[in-house]
Amino acid sequence: MNDLTTYQSVRAGMRGGDILFFDGSDASDLVHIIGDFTSNAIKLLTRGPTHSAMVYSDSSLLIESTILNGKSGPQWNPLEERIARYQGRVWWCPLSDRVRAMLDFAAMWNMAQAKVGHDHYNVGELLAYVGRRVPVLSYLPQLYKPDSDSEVCSELLAELLAAGGLPGLQPVQTPPQRLAEMRLYAGCTQLAGPPAAIRNFNTV
Repeated sequence: MNDLTTYQSVRAGMRGGDILFFDGSDASDLVHIIGDFTSNAIKLLTRGPTHSAMVYSDSSLLIESTILNGKSGPQWNPLEERIARYQGRVWWCPLSDRVRAMLDFAAMWNMAQAKVGHDHYNVGELLAYVGRRVPVLSYLPQLYKPDSDSEVCSELLAELLAAGGLPGLQPVQTPPQRLAEMRLYAGCTQLAGPPAAIRNFNTV
């Protein structure tokens, strides 16, 4: 279990739409071998976070697309428990006031509710997601045929932000590192894991 002292000190400031970035894996996952392979590939190919999630409307839940506890695809998970049990680094990155003013949160949550329990991972999308990060393969058009029912973590968050009205997003081309680099945030606080910074955070 992670020390939640920092989390508890900032908990009151967390709001729906804020992004959490993760760097590590979920060894407790029933299918963690698949999750570890995907996480390790993302880490190697993007040199950045391996996963991302969004604080949901009431701030006690996360909306994320992952493989966890026998479930795959978009799902709700308890915010505090997710941070406490994650085996690796966790960062909280609140959206800036400028970005918040642009977003239709009702539209975002409507999309989230429609996807949870409906969309699921498939092996083809996981392989395509990793393939899009490989320079020698990234030009192949076959890797850019997004399955609207099978989004990988940061792609789901980019879809939610786009549904809320944030312009210029291409979800199928948005790994966690690219999402972290976008100039969307008011700051970044590490909540768990050995101290480290996210490369090129909030610079693009």
